Amino acid sequence: LMDGPLTSGGGKMNAYFGPMRLGPDGFYHLAWIWRDHGVCESNHDISYARSKDLIHWQAGSGRPLTLPITLAKADVVDPVPVNGGAINGNVAVGFDSRKRVVISYIKYDEKGFTQVYNARLEQGQWKIYKASSWDYRWAFQGGGSIQFEIHVAGVSVAGDGKLTQSYGHAKYGNGKLILDEATLKLIEDT
Repeated sequence: LMDGPLTSGGGKMNAYFGPMRLGPDGFYHLAWIWRDHGVCESNHDISYARSKDLIHWQAGSGRPLTLPITLAKADVVDPVPVNGGAINGNVAVGFDSRKRVVISYIKYDEKGFTQVYNARLEQGQWKIYKASSWDYRWAFQGGGSIQFEIHVAGVSVAGDGKLTQSYGHAKYGNGKLILDEATLKLIEDT
């Protein structure tokens, strides 16, 4: 489809993509995290792009993105820093009932605990919402295959003004977050 790469870390980093999703709006949606080198704690900056044809790409605001997309040109959803608790393999795309894209991921909260966050594109801007309230820190580090202690899925429409979000957690087991669709605030953790 393209004559060159979709992203470029300029020899300093790589983009680790989550699964691409065809959205209810007719766009293909892609979210990813940048990683500086072989150790997983060097992940940073949740980013996003969308495309109707997988050739021409744009930011959530509609701003055209020239290829290859670099961190400097990317649509950064959340500028999570290195050692901020975000990891590749835990960035997911979902949608609400109004067809708005929601990017789901984990990172450390203000107390240093690992939480689920959802970022929704609202009026051309990314708004970030904390979904969980766990008292657990997944302090991952190193290279190679990492044993995942937390997995998070993208949101899906549950009806009655609610969204659901599945997770797997080393301390809390498998569960589901029930979110208020309007505010993305937690209603229940089941």
